[in-house]
Amino acid sequence: MTPHKLDRGAKALKRLKVYEGIPPKYARRQRLCVPTALRTVCLKPGRSYCSVGRISHEVGWKYKTIVRHLERKRREKSIEKIKLHTVYLIT
Repeated sequence: MTPHKLDRGAKALKRLKVYEGIPPKYARRQRLCVPTALRTVCLKPGRSYCSVGRISHEVGWKYKTIVRHLERKRREKSIEKIKLHTVYLIT
């Protein structure tokens, strides 16, 4: 837990940046596969885990459906861009 009442904790919270989805600064960059990020694929059976989105929704966050819709649109646009890029490379 961050000591938000202390000076260093308050400064740390001021520097914190939180985004829903992919930040615009990184939205157009190429995505890479990071082996340490494959934790979600390689979780041990029987271990319970959850996502931040689910917890947030259960606590009262109201934008789960909106973010899901925007993420779907972003993925569709990304797929179209990849298809266009591969066609361009082939020709």
